[in-house]
Amino acid sequence: MVATRTTLPDLNTLDQNALKAILLATHERFIAQHEELIAAQEQLLVKEEQLLSRVHEIEHLKLLIAKLRRL
Repeated sequence: MVATRTTLPDLNTLDQNALKAILLATHERFIAQHEELIAAQEQLLVKEEQLLSRVHEIEHLKLLIAKLRRL
């Protein structure tokens, strides 16, 4: 998601409904960005677990190779 900058209207000139609309739109964008962040963090955790699993597998294979060389 790419954030775009817009000029904030003069809040003193807006009526109550316009202010509520701005607040609700801002809140919805915040919630959407928060959900995207949570999803990205979950993906990172999955990738980290995969990487750690592969590191352990490599270490195990190195030990196995060393054992086979001693035979």
